[in-house]
Amino acid sequence: MVKLKYSIIIALMVIFTMTGVVRAALPGTGWWSAVWMQNINNDKDDDPTNDSGTVMMTAYDSDPAGTDDTTSQTFSFDLAKSLVYDPGKDPNYSSGGNIIGFDPPLKSGFEGSVILSSTVPAASVSQIANYPNGEVGGTGTATAMYQGINKDILDTTLLAPTIKHNYSKATTTLYIQAAGGDAEVTVDYTMADGGTYSQTASIPANRSFLFDPMNAGVPYENCGYDTMVSPCFGSAVITSTANIAGVLLEHPHSGTPVTYVQAIRLSTPSDISTKLYVPAVKNNFCGSSGCGTAGAEVMNVGTEDAEVTIRLTVSKLGTNAAAGVSKGDVFTDSAIIPPGENYNFSKWNDNLGGLPVGTMAAAVIESTNGQNLVGASNDTKTQPNYPETVKIKYSLFSDDLATPEAYVPMIKEFYGIFTGGVDVQNVGDNPDYINIEYHSYGSDDVCTLRTKDMVPVGGAAETHWVSVIGQNQFTLSGDCDNFGWLAGKQFSIKAYTDSGEDIVMMATENTPQSQLDISRYEGVNLGAD
Repeated sequence: MVKLKYSIIIALMVIFTMTGVVRAALPGTGWWSAVWMQNINNDKDDDPTNDSGTVMMTAYDSDPAGTDDTTSQTFSFDLAKSLVYDPGKDPNYSSGGNIIGFDPPLKSGFEGSVILSSTVPAASVSQIANYPNGEVGGTGTATAMYQGINKDILDTTLLAPTIKHNYSKATTTLYIQAAGGDAEVTVDYTMADGGTYSQTASIPANRSFLFDPMNAGVPYENCGYDTMVSPCFGSAVITSTANIAGVLLEHPHSGTPVTYVQAIRLSTPSDISTKLYVPAVKNNFCGSSGCGTAGAEVMNVGTEDAEVTIRLTVSKLGTNAAAGVSKGDVFTDSAIIPPGENYNFSKWNDNLGGLPVGTMAAAVIESTNGQNLVGASNDTKTQPNYPETVKIKYSLFSDDLATPEAYVPMIKEFYGIFTGGVDVQNVGDNPDYINIEYHSYGSDDVCTLRTKDMVPVGGAAETHWVSVIGQNQFTLSGDCDNFGWLAGKQFSIKAYTDSGEDIVMMATENTPQSQLDISRYEGVNLGAD
């Protein structure tokens, strides 16, 4: 999550327009990327024209020998509205649409990174996928989304709380971008068995480099299944001589076609806090499109043992929930995490305080003795008609960055084969009503959902399948007169509370008929005045 007051540049990683094999280390073929950008310039005066802004894209090839950078035109966008670059779609901005492009278009086979330059605060998200999309894509079913990196949180140190090298047949790779100047970058891996490994590379300004644990000598055999002792499971610290941005991708160690990929931006010191938020933890939660399990991996980046508690507030009941469990029920657990080590709160480790089967809960994780933490969530789900277990990853939210407003650039509500929703967690000091504005793509229409009941501290409201069952949780106002109005559309989202309590938000996209992998990404928080 990023909290912005004012900012003009957002760096996004890993842009592909591939039809063949990626030059670097991702398995399989047909990878491509899309980028969404949203105007979040709410200056809170009475003149909405002051909230409008412009944005421009510049693409940089990852080949160190590359010299041809590609720029776009300058595009205008209004408050809460989004623009999108999608290599599988024809630009329609000139005719009133929100699909934009490069001039000239990116060449087929481009692999690299993009800088977005905006005159107003902006949120952004990037998608990486290999399913068919117009003239790009392959035969895979993998898709993932991750939050863009704002210049205000660039740093010379990045953290990867989870590293895998053929652990349970999964491997993580790190894409690192030199953000503005040449950078010498070192990745130091620390594995659960105590093994340490490193790799160093020089990266020209604005270009990117892929770090593969194989090149550092991280083991990939005899991995076992215990995350506390496996030589193939650990974490990494990335240091640089200049500011960098980074993205972690988790994918099958080998094989094709690739059926899943996970992506998160790498954590920066801005993401470190003594308190972290998790909008969705699941204990075999079953819904209309399958059953899922989600936990939280927490890394102690302090100097002493961290005394950590987790407080889970039930936010939704699954179709398999037992009688006697209610929304708002609270469960707690605790752990001691040594400095520099990871700990996994999960149903598999029986450390969710007895959270019942068939429940989804929002969690607050806190170091009660002041040690700093950083973390990520791993979500797994089985879907009917899908060949493998779906895996989703997102970063945990730092308390230091929570504010009363949050944004996401893109949500689909039963649009084509896709649908999605947001989870908004109340992380303030008091219960409050949560409002979620759906801004329709291609029009000025706005539909506002407001929770019927106050959301408790630590609890969450969610909008999955909202056009079908939203009346159970929300009231409507604005340009919609029924929940079915939302179906068949794409939206950008703004969320806020009635009384100014802080929130965090994450977004999810999936295919109800289980054709593809699932995507999830963190919302962006607008800084308080």
